[in-house]
Formats: sequence, C-alpha cells, structure tokens
Amino acid sequence: MTLGGNSRLWGWISGAWQKQPIIFGFIDTTAEEIAHVDAPAGNSTKDGTAVPAGEVWVVTSATMRSDSASATEIVCSANIDLTSYFLFTQRSPTAWVWYDAQPYWVLGPGDYMQVGLNGATLNDDYWLQYIGFKFDIDQ
Repeated sequence: MTLGGNSRLWGWISGAWQKQPIIFGFIDTTAEEIAHVDAPAGNSTKDGTAVPAGEVWVVTSATMRSDSASATEIVCSANIDLTSYFLFTQRSPTAWVWYDAQPYWVLGPGDYMQVGLNGATLNDDYWLQYIGFKFDIDQ
C-alpha cells in the first residue's frame, strides 16, 4: 500500500491490507424503455419493471417524449413504497421532442419508474427511457 491520494482505496481486510470493494457491490447497468402505444384518451400512465429483491438501482439519465400534438403534460415519476413521486414534467410538450434529466434517483426493491401523459387523444403514443446502475445489497 502506498500513502497519499490512493490510501483511501485500501483497508485492513482479513488480516492484510487490501483494496476496498465497491460499496453495495456493483452488479450491472440497468436500462429500460417504457412505451405506451395506443394510449386511451385523457390521462394515463405506464409502469416500468420493478427493482428485484436484494438490489438497489440508481437512475442516472432519463428521457421522455410523446407523439401527441394535443397532450397537456408528460410526466416522469418513480413509484416508491406504493407512492408515486413526480421527478420531472414537461407541460405542453412538443410532439416528438425528447425531454431529459440527468438525476441520481435511488430505487429500492419493489420500486419502479413510471411515465404518464395527460390530455392525450385516443391512440397517442409516449415513451420513457432510462439508464443507471444496479447494486447488490445482499452481500
């Protein structure tokens, strides 16, 4: 082990100086496209995949769009512990324009991302795409 800037990367593990493991145990990236094709008129939402037991997901980029010229709002939210939290929204969205955010949203087991469209006409389509990291919390 060397002293200086890299010393924080090392620790006394199992009787020897060793490089510290990644906190939470990185598993993989997570990415999903949530598409609601042929949505009903009015307001609707579409749910993404729930985080499995034993994992935490950190969403680091999200983008959404609608093909509707009449929609009044497109909404990105997270459903955490059965409560929906609005993360970002675009009022009076322009059809086919992507609206994006670069967050650090943390989702635990059972939580999921969600996209919603308000003021839609029958058969409008809308999407949410996100990417982030998966961590194992069962180590």
